[in-house]
Amino acid sequence: NSIIDREMRSIHEQKLAMPVLIPSELWRKTGRWDQMGPEMMRMKDRKGSQFCLGPTHEEVITDLVRTTVSSFRQLPLRLYQTTVKYRDELRPRYGLIRGREFLMKDMYSFDATREAALKTYDETRAAYSRIFEALGLDYAIADADSGNIGGSNCQEFHIISSIGDDVLLRCDTCKHTANQEKSGTQLKSRLAVFPGTLGALIRHPNLRSQLCTLATGSQRRLLLVVLNRDHEVNLFHLKSLFGADDAQFVKADDVFPAMPGEVEVCIDTSIDLSMGFMLDDAEPQTESPELQHESTLVAAQSADINSADVVERVGRGELEPSQMHLADVRVRNGGDACTQRGCDGHLVASRGIEAGHIFYLGTKYSESLNALVNVPKEISSAPKLIEMGCFGLGVTRLLAAIVETSHDNHGIIWPAVVAPYRVMIIPLANRDQPEDFVMAKAAEVYALLEASGFEGDVVIDDRFSESPGYRMNDARFLGLPFVVVLGKSFRADGTVELQIRRTSQKLNLQIPELVDAIRAVG
Repeated sequence: NSIIDREMRSIHEQKLAMPVLIPSELWRKTGRWDQMGPEMMRMKDRKGSQFCLGPTHEEVITDLVRTTVSSFRQLPLRLYQTTVKYRDELRPRYGLIRGREFLMKDMYSFDATREAALKTYDETRAAYSRIFEALGLDYAIADADSGNIGGSNCQEFHIISSIGDDVLLRCDTCKHTANQEKSGTQLKSRLAVFPGTLGALIRHPNLRSQLCTLATGSQRRLLLVVLNRDHEVNLFHLKSLFGADDAQFVKADDVFPAMPGEVEVCIDTSIDLSMGFMLDDAEPQTESPELQHESTLVAAQSADINSADVVERVGRGELEPSQMHLADVRVRNGGDACTQRGCDGHLVASRGIEAGHIFYLGTKYSESLNALVNVPKEISSAPKLIEMGCFGLGVTRLLAAIVETSHDNHGIIWPAVVAPYRVMIIPLANRDQPEDFVMAKAAEVYALLEASGFEGDVVIDDRFSESPGYRMNDARFLGLPFVVVLGKSFRADGTVELQIRRTSQKLNLQIPELVDAIRAVG
């Protein structure tokens, strides 16, 4: 936390504490009470009023600022907290990497103009980068989907690790990096004329069809996506391209109470339409084996129809698409061409643990909660909506990611800046060095280090009931950066052994040499 607080102070952020138990009314005003889904932990009090354990605090902080800030002269405002958050994760795993209760640092920015808000975004991104660099982590900043938090500019900070949940795609030429969910182009256009018949397109052996639903508010659209057989539909990118709140695959056995009134067709840009998709009139228009199999999942006598029926009726021409689109909707993978305009590089895949997420929110929350400020009359005679951003950093996940990426067969290797203690002193007693004598010498070393800038960073292992081997193995397992052993060499010539955890190096030094040796390593 000291590293985080130092960097937050450097960009003029102010620390505060917000409630964990939040009334549903605030969330209903932004529409997120219904959007959050089962991940939000909800409860009722004895009167039946609904609350949640805050997974995030956009609504709370916006309501606070709305009631206390009225003029542009009170901005910019950057407020942050480090507190416990709660999310009902479906599959908690890897200890602190993904849990239902976790410590998170979240900052919320309030600016009078979009330009000022984007400046805050850039300054906070730079501060986060300094935090990751101070921790010695191999990290990447990737373009990402904004999810139900919303906003336009959105990036994630990932720690590179083979156990990461996310796939990152980085161009080997331009170095642009994106989460696989976000990787893709913005190509999308209306296809006025399709050069062929949809039946031939849908039945083509090298292509596959996937029925999806797009939800925007209470409206639901059916979209039939056609793409190469070895490609997958990128739901996150599909949602973004079509401006929907949510996108889902329709399962083969999902049924509709009646024939959908409208179905749209989207053809992926990787399909070469110049090859032509014409269906010979003499060719029997029977269902493909795949569609036949899917159709059996719903009883034939049912009045309802399933997704396979919808696909088949579009293919037979019985259901005319209301619109046809050409769009880039496939999942990108390592080895694919870079999606950035003018770049001829290729994508390299790696896995990452998401430890930070930053958003430029614009006026999404200030509009819903009516957070306004008065501005100079030459700019506007009416109050303006506040421009916002939010910036999250997973504190417990950072610690867990450090352990996952910095360890060996003996245990953890803590970076010095986050180690519980930087130095452990292990005095070893024997017949020639009784406990009282060696503890007195250990106390001298302790006092020297404490007085030399390591205050609060030194600990003595005085467990004389344990064997020397057990204590030194335990020190390696705990991962403290430095161990000072007062053993045989100390009895012989007054030298101590300095063990460096990261390199496994051992140095025999006189006590006055310890401070410089530790500082030299860092």
